[in-house]
Amino acid sequence: MSTTYGSAANNAWTLIAPGTLTLDGLGGTDTLYLGTSLRSEYTITQATDGSVHVDSISGASSALHATLYNMEVLVFNSNRDTLDLTTYFDKTAPSLSTVSPANQASNVAVGSDIVIGFSEAIQKGSGSISIRNAAGSTVASLDVASSSAVTVSGSTLTINPSSDLAYGTSFTVVIPAGSVKDLAGNAYAGSTSYGFTTAANTAVQSVTGTTGNDTFSALSGHTLIDGLAGTDTLALGLSSSAYLLSQSSSGFMLTGTSTTDIYELSHVERLAFTNLNVALDLGATQSAGETQLLLGAVLGRNLLATKSSLTGAVIGLFDQGYSMQTLSGALMRLDIWGTLAGGTSNSHIANYLLTTVNQAAPDATTLAAAVAALDAQTGAAQGNFLWELAASSANQTQVGLVGLAATGLEYLV
Repeated sequence: MSTTYGSAANNAWTLIAPGTLTLDGLGGTDTLYLGTSLRSEYTITQATDGSVHVDSISGASSALHATLYNMEVLVFNSNRDTLDLTTYFDKTAPSLSTVSPANQASNVAVGSDIVIGFSEAIQKGSGSISIRNAAGSTVASLDVASSSAVTVSGSTLTINPSSDLAYGTSFTVVIPAGSVKDLAGNAYAGSTSYGFTTAANTAVQSVTGTTGNDTFSALSGHTLIDGLAGTDTLALGLSSSAYLLSQSSSGFMLTGTSTTDIYELSHVERLAFTNLNVALDLGATQSAGETQLLLGAVLGRNLLATKSSLTGAVIGLFDQGYSMQTLSGALMRLDIWGTLAGGTSNSHIANYLLTTVNQAAPDATTLAAAVAALDAQTGAAQGNFLWELAASSANQTQVGLVGLAATGLEYLV
């Protein structure tokens, strides 16, 4: 049977009577109207050459067998039911074809849009696209359907975060399944492997504290921080494993392992990470140093290393202004010595403390002098023996105070 051709324009045909026919719409958007008949009265298939076949179902009183080329639209049921042939036979989900910045690119500008190209025209689906840093924390979550930061044009998805990304940081863009669909409704399978690293901030920033207790928020890039007086804290948004701490001529240097962030610290006493805190004020007369000395004399270095929460609590007491003498007296009055020293007599306590601090049992003369000192200490003087022993050079060695001054003291709050 001969073929009826359309033109390069939009063409329309109306089926008057059933039969066998072949139509080729050529260019434009071409439509075949099938009158009052219902879509359910036909089988609609596509051949390997791309032609569409519309055939009356078996048993129909009058049969239609239409072969259609370059036909875009079928209309049934008196214009109530429109079928878009351009998407009807599409069962293939869109796939990711291009990304900008390139996958695993480095030195990416912090204000760059994230542009993702797909294998075909797309539309928004449902779900939220997230941008995560190297620690896995979400720095941006964008609802695909409603966020103005996510736009679609043709086969391209563009993400423009509301604020610039951090300098010198590795990011992963997580696109969940179903957040993007093709025009036929086939859902993108999702991706969690696309990522890049932003450029370092080469400008050096300076931050100066006050004479009080200051808390500084971590900035991206290279930052010089001088806390001046007071007990000052640098609050970091990542785990301690994301940084390397070292001593410097001015105090300490904190260097990012997954970012290019560098913090040069002067007169900063504390670091607050997401998993723990680190005290840097480890002089023998500073809060963290006195905490290590006092608790180390009572518990010993190894046992104290397991008491991060206790360490944090006692640092807090020293920060409040309690003295080593006062807290030594408080410890001596606690009901702990039977467990630690094996007895509650001054002989038991003196022997235990001297052995712990000196890492060797005392001789008889030394023990007798210590017991006499404890016997004589009552009232306000109670605790003086522990205080003096905790501050001794032997105890500073036993607790590793010099080494801790280089690494900081971990504690929990």
